[in-house]
Amino acid sequence: MSTAAVTIPALDNTYGCLFLGTTFTMALWGAGTLQLYVYYDRYWGSDMWWLKLFVFVVWVLDTVHQAFIIHCTYTDLVTNFADIESLEKLDTTIINIVILTALTSALVQTLFILRIWRLSKRNWILTGIISVLVAGGIVPSILYFAKARHLMFTVQLLSIIYLERAFTVVAAFTDVTITVVLVYFLQTSRTGFKKTNTLVSRLIVYTINTGLIPGLSSVTSMIFGFVLPDSYIYILFYFLISQLYMNSMLASLNSRQSPRMDDSRPGMSIALTETDFSTHLTQTSANLHSIPSDAHVVDIKVDTTVEHDRDKYRCSPRNTLPFISLLHPTMKSTALAVSFALLTASAVHGFPLVRSVKRDSSDPTTTQILQYALTLEHLENSFYSGALAKFDEAAFEMDGFESWVRGRVAQIGQHESEHVQFLTGALGADTVAACDYSFPYTDPKSFLALSQVLEGVGTSAYLGAAQFLPDPSVLTAAGSILSTEARHDAWISSAVNKAAPWSGSFDTPLDQNQVFTLASSFITACPAANPALPFTAFPALSVDPASPEPGSSVQLSYNDSSDARFLTLFSGLNTTFLPISNDKKVTLPGGLQGTVYAIVSSNDKNATDNSTIAGPIILNFPFSSSASNP
Repeated sequence: MSTAAVTIPALDNTYGCLFLGTTFTMALWGAGTLQLYVYYDRYWGSDMWWLKLFVFVVWVLDTVHQAFIIHCTYTDLVTNFADIESLEKLDTTIINIVILTALTSALVQTLFILRIWRLSKRNWILTGIISVLVAGGIVPSILYFAKARHLMFTVQLLSIIYLERAFTVVAAFTDVTITVVLVYFLQTSRTGFKKTNTLVSRLIVYTINTGLIPGLSSVTSMIFGFVLPDSYIYILFYFLISQLYMNSMLASLNSRQSPRMDDSRPGMSIALTETDFSTHLTQTSANLHSIPSDAHVVDIKVDTTVEHDRDKYRCSPRNTLPFISLLHPTMKSTALAVSFALLTASAVHGFPLVRSVKRDSSDPTTTQILQYALTLEHLENSFYSGALAKFDEAAFEMDGFESWVRGRVAQIGQHESEHVQFLTGALGADTVAACDYSFPYTDPKSFLALSQVLEGVGTSAYLGAAQFLPDPSVLTAAGSILSTEARHDAWISSAVNKAAPWSGSFDTPLDQNQVFTLASSFITACPAANPALPFTAFPALSVDPASPEPGSSVQLSYNDSSDARFLTLFSGLNTTFLPISNDKKVTLPGGLQGTVYAIVSSNDKNATDNSTIAGPIILNFPFSSSASNP
């Protein structure tokens, strides 16, 4: 008696698709795991803890997702081998895959929403709308998961297939929306420079590619679900969605120093989130006249072993102003009247000691440098825009200034605005938002007095950063910006405030902690979402009288009772150490002139952040125009 042969139907559109889906997703999971390693290797020391945890959570969800796919495939192709009836039975593992896909997509989309939120300068309406779209995608998946758990046969899924299709439609639409918005902000970050615009164009293409691929997989899955609902072809593309989201996220994070142009000039790069510093500073000499002139890139030096109890940089409010503007004698009363304390101590010409700045073994990342520079740019942009909105041309004339002065100030303000846009575009998702500021000017005269001080600090910040710019092309571009910054300082000092346009043969470099100490006086609060940077503000230092004369005795005020302290004066490249008496008095040298920065230090050998007790303050002494004056 012969046994009738069992005819096995073609399995290409069922088990075949399941097998291919498992193969492709396994390859994508491997690529994602490699990207995870690259991410942690490259950004472990610079990215915030929550972002590193977020990336790990997404990878874990995707790993569990891949494990369920393998389990589903193994069950169908091995455990239920040759069991045709198993096709009719619902494998609950697929249901788990659905909810994991929804969770992964929602998390990755949320990360891109955070990028949009920062790029849009905290536009709650825009980010809120996109957040609703993300929620609109995950809700159908949750309902699908809840209903499918009670089903027994695959064919029953047809009764709730609309929920799965709703997810794929909303997810695809959300991906398109996110991509379009990111492309828009990239487009608006163009600077007008040919090479930078070319880089932005490449970034736009890159963003479209990484942002739309998951959505394309969702749309393809939806189409095959409509056209061939009885096959597993739609499942093949559905399997890919989670892995594509993970890889898209990691590719975006890891590309923060790419894609690079095929350009012979070194340092020509731009990134989605952490852009190479050279990207927005490297320009051809023919375009140097177009570079915004007054960006304040600060000293990149970081001393991570500072033992003093200082506030970690979070732009927290400070109760004291470490500045007193002691400008040209005619400006002294104005500076004191507005109560901004910009005390700069100045060095004596001819001292043999050349100032040396200690470089720590742990330097800030390029992103942190750019974020710090943008923080200062936001401050100056707010400083100028606020004053220009408050004082019209008539107000300047009433304070004794020529009618054209306000127009020149408006040009400087425009430079600051362009620098904010410049650095914002460079940082991408890692940008920092503007803080809340409080500037003590009450009229154009006090505004311009403070402007002179801020421009001087900005010049010193650039000088302090120069030693840490490794790329020659970056250093050249930064120098071109610095030269224009110095011209702003000279113009405000001489043409406007009728003081000397310079302090001496050399300007004074300041490190980033010293600059932040001076700038923090004007910062009242910063957004909580702004990343914390490894820069600190030193304790306050003040002098009495507030406008000391060269050779006079001054009373110092700072929070430290130890003996053997020294008032350290920085002027140009010179450093001078003056012993402080037990009652915290010190006699200034004669012959001081121009801008001098002063700190209290613990030794008279070298001036580093580790040895700084308080300060800096700024002392401005009259600079004689006599040809006989050294």
